[in-house]
Amino acid sequence: MALTSSNIRVTTVYLIREPERVTRQLALEESILDDLLPGQTVLFLWRSLPAVVLGKNQNPWRECRCSQLSCLGATLARRMSGGGTVWHDPGNWNYSWIGWRQHYDREMVLRTVCRALQRLGIPADTDPRHAITVKGKKISGSAFAFRHQKVLHHGTLLMRADLERMRLALEPDLHFDEVRGIASVPSPVMNLADMFPWLSDDGLLQALMAEFACGSIDIQPPPDSPKLLRLELQHHSWEWLFGRTPSFACRLSFHGRDVTEAMVKSGRLLFDTASSLPYPQMLYHGLPFDEVVRHHDYLLQSHRSHLGEA
Repeated sequence: MALTSSNIRVTTVYLIREPERVTRQLALEESILDDLLPGQTVLFLWRSLPAVVLGKNQNPWRECRCSQLSCLGATLARRMSGGGTVWHDPGNWNYSWIGWRQHYDREMVLRTVCRALQRLGIPADTDPRHAITVKGKKISGSAFAFRHQKVLHHGTLLMRADLERMRLALEPDLHFDEVRGIASVPSPVMNLADMFPWLSDDGLLQALMAEFACGSIDIQPPPDSPKLLRLELQHHSWEWLFGRTPSFACRLSFHGRDVTEAMVKSGRLLFDTASSLPYPQMLYHGLPFDEVVRHHDYLLQSHRSHLGEA
């Protein structure tokens, strides 16, 4: 059966106006997906506090400044869908289409978002990478995930995001010649409000609901679920954020001279010859790699003190 635009019409709209922790919002998405009823299709509109959100199979040290995010007032998160890394903050609206596989068509969801923007006089279009652009600048990226017969398709909409803080946050901690995992493809971006200063949050939300909804639909907050706390703790856990990073090789320089080959597996730094490592390499073996990156200067200073050079 050929899909039409009516197939992606939603039966339920959930809206959270106030920005919250991104881990809570991602947990809500997952909870809504898990509890989706037969015949139900959901549009969830939400914002979050400042955060860098990785795709499911990405390397955080390749994608962002993990060690400095707290200084930027941001947190790190990993979503359940694939795709590239995105920036979230209160100036960035997010839409989540949650429905059944037999009714899902990625292009139709994207075209519906474009029609909502076109309602507002914004010449939105899609590009070959399934981003939404306006006059050649990216204003929305999207990703999707399947769970059994259910689908989550979600995307960002840059309204009044802090683009300078985004730029600083997305400068990687480390640079790799070659590494496993999905790499983000940078694109020129813009805020919708910079080109269309009359655009309001309410106007954007109303346009999205008008295009996705089938007739009049009550707008409500997402339902509480007994599993919500467990899901948020999972999204906040070290194992989810760092432990599922695809394995990669790295080279470490100690005291500016010695270069040692190492692997990062399941988020931890490992050496092949751990039993014969000199000081201070032995300090690193088995450590979570985020700690190695965060405390690298401190460990080098400890090494200098050990040698009596401080």
